[in-house]
Amino acid sequence: MKVILLKDVENLGRVGDVKEVSAGYARNFLLRQAMVVEATPAQLKRIDSLKVQRKKEDDRRHAEAMTLAERIGTLSVTVDARAGEGGKLFGTVTTADVVAALKAQHAIEIDRRNVELDGTVRTVGDHTASIKLVGQVQASLKVEVVATEA
Repeated sequence: MKVILLKDVENLGRVGDVKEVSAGYARNFLLRQAMVVEATPAQLKRIDSLKVQRKKEDDRRHAEAMTLAERIGTLSVTVDARAGEGGKLFGTVTTADVVAALKAQHAIEIDRRNVELDGTVRTVGDHTASIKLVGQVQASLKVEVVATEA
């Protein structure tokens, strides 16, 4: 069954896409949740307005991501970690630690899967984290690892 997506559906597509799905999936889930309409010739003409709406939404998301990337680029976060002599950590600083520090210190929420550390962070000092935002927009965040008492 051919359908037109009215909402973004994970693992299927975005608003305005025309997709071929099984009739049961369309009837029992997508149509009941008002996520799709059947792809009739009249509805296919409606796609143009949905694509314009989608383009505006993409532009807005990209602009927000650019301003967030600029803001993140000027920030730095401090992560406390237990360390031994010589500044060597007893574990590693993970992306979850960086995300938690960013949320606590600057009230910015980022998914930990979008954060990538430059190598494994096992020493005290300054490191860099790369944060992937929307599309091709990336930001670089300074991460300072500070030793705490054991």
